[in-house]
Amino acid sequence: MLEAWSRVGAFPRGVFLALIAAVFWGSMAVAAQFVMADGAVNSAALVIVRLCSAGLLLLLWCVVISRAEVKKIFTSRNNFGSVLFAAFFIYSGQFAFMQAIHYSNAGAAAIVLTTVPLWVALWDMIANRTIPSARMILCFLMAAVGVALIVTKGEFDVSQFNLRGLAWAVACAMMTAGYSVQPRELLKRVAVLPVMGTAMLFGGIMAVCAGVFLPVTFDWSKFDLQTTSLLAYVVLFGTLIAFCFYMTSIRLISPVIVSILSLAEPVSAYILSVVVFRLDVGAVELAGVVMVLFTVVILSQKPREKPSGENVARKWEDADAAKR
Repeated sequence: MLEAWSRVGAFPRGVFLALIAAVFWGSMAVAAQFVMADGAVNSAALVIVRLCSAGLLLLLWCVVISRAEVKKIFTSRNNFGSVLFAAFFIYSGQFAFMQAIHYSNAGAAAIVLTTVPLWVALWDMIANRTIPSARMILCFLMAAVGVALIVTKGEFDVSQFNLRGLAWAVACAMMTAGYSVQPRELLKRVAVLPVMGTAMLFGGIMAVCAGVFLPVTFDWSKFDLQTTSLLAYVVLFGTLIAFCFYMTSIRLISPVIVSILSLAEPVSAYILSVVVFRLDVGAVELAGVVMVLFTVVILSQKPREKPSGENVARKWEDADAAKR
């Protein structure tokens, strides 16, 4: 199976990993909703559990299988500084998202998070002096409209936005764009897993330090088998594996494409919520799901080679060919 996977091109591998990461994140949101609604943990505590547990597990695994890569982080000031920046973006994005949900609602936060590709594209345009292609802009607009239809059911009302919640959601979108782009150069020098393990652990430590000023709730009397299992899923699949797949996809394809594919996260969360909570699905929501899925299909097709813009997958394919 691993040999067959290695024969797959860089672009389809990147698309597949980005989509799987998005689905894991979407299902994680449903699991987290159960845990927080039960009162076992609050949002600040959940961020600590996610980042500290997943980061520690991943870093310990990396020490066993790739100790030399871990050393690259702690023996290079440049690498260590880049990991700290990534940790800041990861923690800030996670905390901002939880705050956005707290002050407004998940639907409003999801709508604002569809602006992540715009922030990534802006960053990419400044860094590489390129402009997004018409195909990329069309896909973003279609996906953004689709997600908006899903979370609003076609009844979008600006008055429903809490200003503080909207500000936190915008901050989350910017931080998410930050950890989509910032570690790319670092990932060319150090393997993905050690970078993510260290960054998540450091992000968790930042969350613990922030707990001195923020309320952190752990109600141990409400920890039963279901709660523990859901927390384990949040840590392993919704954080550890999802982040690794996401960052690996960034090495293979453009961060702009990855960020748009990540719009499958709210779609998967919505579909799972419909199944779990037995919600009624209207024609408007169904149209939104179709639009986003159609965007995913378009992006799954390898773009034509261009001197600038979205296609950065070629250099990774060349690197794969050189290895063979």
